[in-house]
Amino acid sequence: MSTPAHALDSYRAAFEQRVQQTRESAALAQQRQQAWAAFAATGFPNTRDEDWKYTNLRRLLRRKFSAPADNPDEIEADALAGQIVEMPHASRLVFVDGVFSPHLSSTPSDHAVSLATTLRNEEQPEKTLFDNVIDIGQHRFAALNTALFTDGAVVNVAPNQKQPTVVYLVFVSRENGHGVAVHPRVQVNVGNASALQLVEHHISLDAADNFVNSICEIDLGDGARVEHIRLQDEAETGFSIAGLHVRQARDSEFVSHNYCLGGALARNDVVVLLEEPGAHCTLNGLFMVRGSQHVDNHVRIDHLAMHTQSEQNYRGVADGRARGVYNGKVVVHVGADKTDAIQSSKNLLLSDQAEIDTKPELEIYADDVKCRHGATVGQLDADALFYLRSRGIDLETARALLTYAFAEDVVVKAGVDAVRDLLDTRILGLLPAQDIIREFV
Repeated sequence: MSTPAHALDSYRAAFEQRVQQTRESAALAQQRQQAWAAFAATGFPNTRDEDWKYTNLRRLLRRKFSAPADNPDEIEADALAGQIVEMPHASRLVFVDGVFSPHLSSTPSDHAVSLATTLRNEEQPEKTLFDNVIDIGQHRFAALNTALFTDGAVVNVAPNQKQPTVVYLVFVSRENGHGVAVHPRVQVNVGNASALQLVEHHISLDAADNFVNSICEIDLGDGARVEHIRLQDEAETGFSIAGLHVRQARDSEFVSHNYCLGGALARNDVVVLLEEPGAHCTLNGLFMVRGSQHVDNHVRIDHLAMHTQSEQNYRGVADGRARGVYNGKVVVHVGADKTDAIQSSKNLLLSDQAEIDTKPELEIYADDVKCRHGATVGQLDADALFYLRSRGIDLETARALLTYAFAEDVVVKAGVDAVRDLLDTRILGLLPAQDIIREFV
């Protein structure tokens, strides 16, 4: 079933406006044209597509979003107080409705700059963006992002930078009286034997009901080390589609922490290519949904070389009528002997009406591999509840304590103290009896 024509109208209009009003290189304009053609040929996915079996986009497609202003009104720094992470040693770039905000940003550096600035200044700007790992023919929202992006970030770390470079990217959605669609893009290149800590933070001001279609591409050189932390904490009226695409060279290490707390509908696509021997990735994820929220984590790891390793550790909590999805796929290609891969999906239902669908997959075309997976969906442990109740803790607090402990197992893995503190605050804010819980933790 194809996408109804009216559902594409606003995006087609935004694309035509982008092409007509933006002065870009011929090569970049051609890339946009090709990306739009690829997206328009297939349209938005639906539940007949296997990769979207558990996620219906009807809520998104009912809405008509407008393009954001090229020069949005500035917001005061006080508006972000308490919502962003204090990272004084990081290069911080802030984007408001997809547009770079210099006065909210700090400590600019050569290794982290606005994408729009880069595209204006480079002689061949298309190479900055399109020397990447995404097959837009296979990833529809990546194609849409390529056709419509306006800004984002370019992060370049030179080789042999042993001390980790720290970059903090903040994407702010505002309540505009009407929904806008923004398509931020982040391009990351880490040279051989260098290290990077990258925090990508998506927040909302007030009840913003925007559509954020973001792409982050990370290319690791030989022996490079990258820790990527993504916090999706937008308003429960917003829509978020995120793509994380990673390519790893020999002996590189990539660690991802994906925390999803907000949005009416959120989809996280993670694709990792382990292209050379010794490459190792660890993917951690946590989602906590309530009300009628829907979140879908879709992960694919391709083991393309011998002696590669991957680990997935995802946890989900659903309350009310919320729905969560985890689909993790590991593909061990021909010749990728000595692969070591593990998947773990643990999920907690706090309501009889909540639902979590988990689907770990292994697709193996090589011999001499070690691959295993496990998945659970259940309720809070009755014996643990009884133990806490027997110590004088009321039922509501006992349930909240166990839920917090379940989520904290993934939170503590983040390598930035300030991020963990913010996550603790947000998670406690979602639970009853938070003041009492603070006395125990």
